[in-house]
Amino acid sequence: MTDDRDRDPLTEELSTEERVLLERWLAPPPPAGFAARTTTTAATAMTTGSGPGPGRGRRRWAWLGAGVAVAAVAAAGVAALAVPRGGARLGATVGVIDSGGARRSVPVGERAVAVLEPGAALAYAAAAGDGFVEQRAGSVFYRVEPGRRFAVATPAGLVEVTGTCFRVEIQDMSRRRMIVSGAVGAAVAAAAVVTVYEGKLRVVPTHAAPVEVGPGQAVTVGADGASVARGPAPAGEVAPGAAELVAIADDPSVAALSQAQLIARDRAQREQIAALGQRVRDLEANARSGRGPGLEGDYVEPSKEELLAWAKDCTVKIDFPPLMSPRPFALGDDAIKAVGLNDGEVATANAVLARLKTEWAGRVRAWYLEATGDTGGADALSVEAMARELTDKAAPGEPAALQKRLAEERAGLVLPPADLSSASPFERFFRAFADLGNEAERMLAAAIGRQSAHGVRTHDGGWPARMSMSGCDDGGP
Repeated sequence: MTDDRDRDPLTEELSTEERVLLERWLAPPPPAGFAARTTTTAATAMTTGSGPGPGRGRRRWAWLGAGVAVAAVAAAGVAALAVPRGGARLGATVGVIDSGGARRSVPVGERAVAVLEPGAALAYAAAAGDGFVEQRAGSVFYRVEPGRRFAVATPAGLVEVTGTCFRVEIQDMSRRRMIVSGAVGAAVAAAAVVTVYEGKLRVVPTHAAPVEVGPGQAVTVGADGASVARGPAPAGEVAPGAAELVAIADDPSVAALSQAQLIARDRAQREQIAALGQRVRDLEANARSGRGPGLEGDYVEPSKEELLAWAKDCTVKIDFPPLMSPRPFALGDDAIKAVGLNDGEVATANAVLARLKTEWAGRVRAWYLEATGDTGGADALSVEAMARELTDKAAPGEPAALQKRLAEERAGLVLPPADLSSASPFERFFRAFADLGNEAERMLAAAIGRQSAHGVRTHDGGWPARMSMSGCDDGGP
């Protein structure tokens, strides 16, 4: 009598000829260093206590391996995920997610949300801002906030993003057809379709050159991991489909709402957005007139008495054109009328401000790269986000010490350094930022004259963007 435990469901599906082909097939060797990378990740996971226990999750997801070592993700071509940047911290957060037969929205680490359609399943590991997902089946919509690396491994290749909205759909192939055709096994038994709604991403097929995919585009990677086809996203997916999925990613309860409820919700949100927009305009008007909280005092030409008083409290006031906003900055009608600029001068001034915006972005990027070495982040992050990262990378106590120093320099109590070549990236960034308003005025003066440039800046008390920092931190408790 044959024991059911000895039965092999795979070979029972095959003909004699197919079994012979299967027995002759040799698994491809792993890439160089694969064992070492996987061992390192598994050991780290077990050391941190984050590896999966011996329960049902381990039996069901045997392909995860020890500590959800995403290293062995889909195929040899993406095995390098074993030790990502900062790999010693991998395993801090791991999880296995199944849709449970219904649409489901779940967080994936701290930066991403996944909306799983029925039949979808994935496993993930996240640490230090990096996220690594292995998706073997089904359709999943991802919303990833900008930041460090986030990658989704599929049987057909790898999807690399930093911040975007996209869907990954795994299309299973017939097991019988794969064996008869001499395919390399179940590791590439599926094709992947990647649809991008917002931002852009990079698809790295297992055996083909990487391809960039932008908003409104979809790319299909063949089951052989090599054939790639890029085209427009499926009809109806980019607009209403994306909006619904983004809403579900933000609030999982949206999945249960009817169309009428979604329309009513959208109308209420639009009214709220309009009210908030008016509130922002009111606050900006107050800021320009000096009525906002903490915005008292002359930002452009403070008196000697004001500067000395500010130095006692380590106060630094900065006015600057909003060059870190994603939108271009141009002179407003009030400034044009107040100064009496003609059309040619307006066009010249706006061109100068646009050039300064580009140059400033390049400088911030260079300081960011020097401080972090993160080329991917420099390519993906906004100027404002890179500025925040520079501040985060400053030495303990450095921002407060620099604030105090700048207040004293402006009051004439100490001299500014003659050479900044040995200063940290943060200090060089912040000193340049504190002088950005003066730099903009100097550039305008060279283009439209000193009087007009000064009038543009001072007609409403300073540049539109303003910052006030006060309070000395001597490092005490």
